[in-house]
Amino acid sequence: MAIMEYDVIIIGSGAAGLSAAIHLAQDKKVLVIAKGALDGGSTAWAQGGIAAVLDAGDSFEQHVEDTMIAGAGLNDRATVEFVVSSAPAAIEELARLGVPFNGGEEFGERWHLTREGGHSHRRIVHVDDATGAAVQKALVAAAQANPNITLLPDMVAIDLITGRHAERYSGDGHVWGVYAFNRQTRHVDACIGRATILATGGAGRAYLFSTAPRGATGDGIAMAWRAGCRVSNMEMNQFHPTCLYNLEIKNFLITEAVRGEGGLLKLPPGVPGGGERFMDAFDERGELAP
Repeated sequence: MAIMEYDVIIIGSGAAGLSAAIHLAQDKKVLVIAKGALDGGSTAWAQGGIAAVLDAGDSFEQHVEDTMIAGAGLNDRATVEFVVSSAPAAIEELARLGVPFNGGEEFGERWHLTREGGHSHRRIVHVDDATGAAVQKALVAAAQANPNITLLPDMVAIDLITGRHAERYSGDGHVWGVYAFNRQTRHVDACIGRATILATGGAGRAYLFSTAPRGATGDGIAMAWRAGCRVSNMEMNQFHPTCLYNLEIKNFLITEAVRGEGGLLKLPPGVPGGGERFMDAFDERGELAP
């Protein structure tokens, strides 16, 4: 068993994991491990864009309200307010790192903003229809250029290293890193750190039909639970409402921005009401329902 020691261990190489690594690497040695390829997570799959208040006619208050409505009021309002107010600065930082967001030069504006379901204003900044891939590429490049960051792909996290793995377990609940299966050496390695960050994404692939990457199997949630963390709201899974569906090929999502720009959802031919719209029967916002 190989043993690697760092200040911080980050499990997951998507936007969350790499952003944390870049921030922490200012004064710490950071190890980022990825289950597969560095760009194999959900971030690179995102198409439409990122929501932020970037237009003079928009406001943080309206963005917060849109988000609370989309979450049926179950959201933690303080968290929503923090995310919404932090979004413009996050967009600026991504642009600084080289994400080539589309501009609205033809309208004399810095950003070309689109609209997606649940939003009352145009506030989606994007890179064509492959925003996630552009964000992932920029973050990977920034992390690779940082001498304080080590990136290891093909490392499957097995379990967090906790006191219960010791001969004498005091029950103190400390985490010292993670055991990971190295796909290349076929051995289990111990990644040791003073702090461990779980940025492992969701569990969309626990369901038969999903547009989530195959690696989204809830590993981090399970590891956290086994380590003694409290796990809540497991029923809150988001399913992307539109995808190209075919039993013979791998399904992929169709961006929400299609509906934001006027795309309509209709029943398929051969069924009662075939060719007719149906969303108005469920929500007055039709295709722009959250």
